[in-house]
Amino acid sequence: MVFFVTGGSRGIGAGIVLQAVREGHDVAFTYRSGEEAARKVEAEAKAIAPDRKVKGYQLDVKSSADVERVADAVLDDFDTVHVVVPNAGININNLVVQMTDAEWDEVIQTNLTGAFYVVRQFLSTMMGNRFGRIIFMSSLGAGGVSGQANYSASKAGLLGLSKALSKEYGRRGITSNVLMPGFFDTDMTREGMSSS
Repeated sequence: MVFFVTGGSRGIGAGIVLQAVREGHDVAFTYRSGEEAARKVEAEAKAIAPDRKVKGYQLDVKSSADVERVADAVLDDFDTVHVVVPNAGININNLVVQMTDAEWDEVIQTNLTGAFYVVRQFLSTMMGNRFGRIIFMSSLGAGGVSGQANYSASKAGLLGLSKALSKEYGRRGITSNVLMPGFFDTDMTREGMSSS
């Protein structure tokens, strides 16, 4: 199968890429700005399974045009996609009364709207295959975290998005599920995630 993983150059995303390769899958993944980290993931994947195809693409998931461009390139390179993991995410902490429009928008657009753009772009391919697996990466923060209203709202929104997709496309062989991992030692958690 072919996986498409956003935010695949570090943290949980890189772990997903490498595990998919270990299990015999080809993987297209994205990175926003860390090209060096992306090339390292490609090299690690090649060392694990030299016969598997793995390629990183620069992408800002907040841009629907950018998502369309990258999806077209991925389909040109891999012919199809079976599993989509919209993993790209950010966090910008602030109390609601102090949170700026930009802080709210940046997190919602990356974590929720970006996931929507990515899934929407690959749905026609999955419908053509009559098979697809969508795996959203939410968070325990979806239940609400002090100082992270934007992050909590974005991760809770993935639950509703996934349920809607299941109802719309489940009968076409496309499943949609949400993982809610706890805290992992990643760049994001080290950069200021709170467990409160």
